[in-house]
Amino acid sequence: MDINKITDSLNPAKNSHPKPTEEKNSFQQVLNNVVDAKGTRSTQESTSISSVSPVSLLHVPNSLYNVLQQADAVVDLLDNYSNSLANSQKSLKNIESVITRMEKEVNSLKDRANDMVEHDEKLLRLVNDIAVTANVEIFKFYRGDYV
Repeated sequence: MDINKITDSLNPAKNSHPKPTEEKNSFQQVLNNVVDAKGTRSTQESTSISSVSPVSLLHVPNSLYNVLQQADAVVDLLDNYSNSLANSQKSLKNIESVITRMEKEVNSLKDRANDMVEHDEKLLRLVNDIAVTANVEIFKFYRGDYV
């Protein structure tokens, strides 16, 4: 067994690495090609866009944005409620204010979603899942599961 073969396989030859000047030139060439390709592609795409780009998500209609914001508020209330239940220093009387707010937000969320979001099945399903989760927790609280 030749020890040089083992060390050669562990330490690749220095000649196999490209020289820094070669890397710089090749990187510069690749960068120029990409910039040129993007420039020509963006002028072609500006006249005819056939697919939805991620940037279009920035232009979500206000009604959808409001529903998403309210859904986020309900999820935050659920998180706050969970943390309050875990805190042994908070009484159920203190937690009831969170439940009352959650009830109002969930009812408002369902009404707003039904009025504004008719054709977006995924968003309606998300709103429904959030509402069901919140309503289950509200029901459990009033039933006395956490006494």
